[in-house]
Amino acid sequence: MKKFILLMLAFVSFQQMNAQQVQGDFTIQPKVGLNIASWRGDSYQQDSYARLSFGVEGQYAVTDKFGISLGLMYSQQGNNSMVYDLQPANGNMYRYKFKMDYLNIPILANYYLFKGLAVKAGIQPGFKIHDNISSSMTHSFDLSIPVGLSYEYKNICLDARYNYGLTDVMKGYNQKNSVFQITLGYKFGL
Repeated sequence: MKKFILLMLAFVSFQQMNAQQVQGDFTIQPKVGLNIASWRGDSYQQDSYARLSFGVEGQYAVTDKFGISLGLMYSQQGNNSMVYDLQPANGNMYRYKFKMDYLNIPILANYYLFKGLAVKAGIQPGFKIHDNISSSMTHSFDLSIPVGLSYEYKNICLDARYNYGLTDVMKGYNQKNSVFQITLGYKFGL
């Protein structure tokens, strides 16, 4: 009987350890981070480079292990490419940093594997608010699939995700956003 009670206590402790949130909780998380941005698709040479990301996400706990989050993130994205000089006689290539800034709206399902660690996946519509290219050459809407992991310890949350672009960035070119994003935030309940 003593072993049974110890086993039950261990099981209950394990279940408590696994609970990340309480069903019905709503949390807000301001966050700031770094994007490693590039494009995938047609190009001569594409390199990623670091850009800024910040915003806020809110999460509703559907169950103790599953939540739905909605965010608003300012995200600097783009590409560091080798491009042809537009002077016909020259024909040389040079490096150019394409800078595109978006307001992204990540909508994610969050599943907590155990206390503090969650896997995330969802959909992310984005709206371009600035670029250093002729706006007539770029699309103003971007759709991505974000997937990632987050770890929370004492309300501090480290989030790493990859945003896999589905829509072309520039008109007439097969180039999609490819962004690895790391953010640090502070989660608090409402």
